[in-house]
Amino acid sequence: MVLFQIIGLVAVSIVYFFVRQFYFKKRLNIKDKQYFVEGRNNFFLTLEYSLIAFIIFVGIILINLELTVYITPVIGPLLFFLIFTVQGIEEWLLRREEKVYYYRFLASIAFISLMIIFSVGEGLI
Repeated sequence: MVLFQIIGLVAVSIVYFFVRQFYFKKRLNIKDKQYFVEGRNNFFLTLEYSLIAFIIFVGIILINLELTVYITPVIGPLLFFLIFTVQGIEEWLLRREEKVYYYRFLASIAFISLMIIFSVGEGLI
């Protein structure tokens, strides 16, 4: 099953790279904005920080319950999926004309795909 996970990781990475570089940048001429806090809406920042705190809290509880084997392949991609989804919704609502939300939703799809691949590889699904 490790081979399945490696092949899935490589496939998702290649598709993500080609869609991002050749479709979004070259064909649609959408420029990606890299920012962390500056220019961000406070509501969405608070929501992101709350999601991070919640995932860490759930992880600590599951470690204490000794369920880390089941949650380990899922918790990282789930966290990034939620963060990029929140960022995509923020971009879509506040700066729709720049179309930067395409990048965020593409990253969300990539991370949910990785979560599914890792879950199938570990036998969780």
